[in-house]
Amino acid sequence: MMLVSSRCGCGYPTQIPSDGMPDAIGLMKKYGPGTSYDTKYWEIGNEPNMPPSSTTKEGLAYAKKFAGYYEEMVREVRKAGVTGVQFLLPGLFGFKAGKPGRITPREFLREVKYQLDHAEPKLANPYQGISIHPYVFKVRDPKHPKKGLHAPGTVKGAEAEDAEQLAKEVQRSISNVHGIDPGAPIWVTELGFPVKSSDEAKIPRVSESEQAILVRQSFAMLLRKRKHLNIDHVLYYNIQDVSNGAEWPNHCGLLKASRAQRPAWKAFTESVEAE
Repeated sequence: MMLVSSRCGCGYPTQIPSDGMPDAIGLMKKYGPGTSYDTKYWEIGNEPNMPPSSTTKEGLAYAKKFAGYYEEMVREVRKAGVTGVQFLLPGLFGFKAGKPGRITPREFLREVKYQLDHAEPKLANPYQGISIHPYVFKVRDPKHPKKGLHAPGTVKGAEAEDAEQLAKEVQRSISNVHGIDPGAPIWVTELGFPVKSSDEAKIPRVSESEQAILVRQSFAMLLRKRKHLNIDHVLYYNIQDVSNGAEWPNHCGLLKASRAQRPAWKAFTESVEAE
């Protein structure tokens, strides 16, 4: 279930320049199919459903704008004679509904799909997969559902229940995406759990043992449901920690910055070896 894809493009409104097309095409010619790198899959954009907009209306307007950029990218790549490239719609962050300005993957895809379906002339087979980042950082105590959300593992004795709840949230994110385009395969291109975080209120850290439980439970669900959810590939974020800074993306590693293995490394390798 593991492959590496290359990203091209970007996520925010001020960063969608058409004059970047020659650079993107040059990258595909240098690293794409038929080269020594032979990179077939290219993810165009990254988390564009979380632009710095303040309303859902603005978020949807940006999705429409992104669809035009994406359509132009695909047309120009094909016109340039770059063959064999497989396109992934951008890695969509799994926001819940109601986050002001940050629309859900389902809302984003609905707008993009509508624009691509009505493109003139029709753009044949515009993408070969949908990329999603179904991070889940907090869960709810099933014994006290009216209480606020908490970090997995912080309710004594509830580690297994937390991990199962988290896996269900991941599945729900993917299922909602397929409500828009059930025929497109899913690439989970980011999924991880930080053991250090500089913003505990928003992205709480977990212990190394809790990280291993979450990795094992999540991958077990993804493997079990892969046909039902039409999952092609899953990439864990991140294999190894980055040593500088306490920001959570630097500390999701299965390995420490020193390359020492965490318990999650064993959980991950045993999960994929069981496949």
